[in-house]
Amino acid sequence: MDKDHLVLMLKSQPNSPSLHYKLGLWYRSRGQIKEAALYLEKALHYTRDQAHDASYRDIFDEPHGWLEYGKMMRLEGHIQQAEESFLQCLKLGKYVLESMVEWGAMMHDSGMCDADISYTLQSVSDNITHKLLTAHSLWVLGAYNEALLIYKSLTLSRDVWVEHLMPYVSCLIQTGECNEALSLLKQYSTESQHLLLKMGQQRIMASEALYVCSWCINRGQDVPLLSCFEALETAKTSIALGKVEEAIAMMNLPTNHEKNELIYTLYQHGYRDMASSMLEEMQELPLYDRNQISLDLCFIAAEIHYDFGDYQTAASIFESIFTTEPTHTPSRFAAASCHLQQTIASLTAKQEHQIIGSDDFFEIEQHLTNMTRAFEILQSANWHTEWTPAQKRNLSTPVPALFH
Repeated sequence: MDKDHLVLMLKSQPNSPSLHYKLGLWYRSRGQIKEAALYLEKALHYTRDQAHDASYRDIFDEPHGWLEYGKMMRLEGHIQQAEESFLQCLKLGKYVLESMVEWGAMMHDSGMCDADISYTLQSVSDNITHKLLTAHSLWVLGAYNEALLIYKSLTLSRDVWVEHLMPYVSCLIQTGECNEALSLLKQYSTESQHLLLKMGQQRIMASEALYVCSWCINRGQDVPLLSCFEALETAKTSIALGKVEEAIAMMNLPTNHEKNELIYTLYQHGYRDMASSMLEEMQELPLYDRNQISLDLCFIAAEIHYDFGDYQTAASIFESIFTTEPTHTPSRFAAASCHLQQTIASLTAKQEHQIIGSDDFFEIEQHLTNMTRAFEILQSANWHTEWTPAQKRNLSTPVPALFH
């Protein structure tokens, strides 16, 4: 349903929560957060007004409305309103994990320590299910020690443990308790071999986690030899589990392709500086190769330049990508974002030399407004790599000596 149709329908149904909600989501999809928040506010307002009217049948996912509104308030820096929105989700009992993660990430961004984040989230967790979701949300946030304390405090049935085994095991490995992780994996070996752990954009087999534990415990000694493919996949799992040095050590004289895979995996899990350091060691980027890993490496290199404000270099690499592979849509959005960033910076500098209130000043102001709106639309295409809250903590991880 497009915007014009929604606006037309609202004229005949001005108090419809679902129509305001859909229009809010339309604006959000275009990156227009203020407009989106306004319509979600109206949707939630009319829902409360109609809560006691049994005859009203306007379908609206109220908890999702609160979740999205909370996200928008967080983006706008309205911390108290965001917190209240996430609490509403918890009270309504839907999107509990998503709300806890958003709320926890907001607290972490404000400088709150993991122990206080855990205490705050647990204070609103009034049953075992919520306790498990709290532990899971802390795992997503990268607060592994705090998540582990909750997991260890719970007495659960075997079926429930199987469901939550891999996040629990991940916390154990991340905090160095590999013996306990290995024991748990072996204890649940029948079920765990079929479990997958989705961490970021990579799925991890429990069998690979078993090998990582054994490697960490034995410091690489007396562990089974792996094929080249198995070694690479296990090294990638090791990176996802926070064991980066172990991952590199698992690879004996890696080929160029294997190095490329490791760079890609490091970057996807937030180890941006490490990936950048390895990219710098390459003689040149594979700008004219059409295979997927070469395109990925070029895109990563361009993103790194973009994130550090070198828009000209980033744009050049992005343009090379879609010249080589015309169907690579993200690189087109990315290149356009680079050019808009440069234009916005140029216009801003030019405006600083104009007299405030002059015709030229207002003309530039209008151009800036248009450019900013266009930039927001491009950003809503989600062309940039997105890391989980836990992976974002890895962005500032120091580069070990083995990468130099």
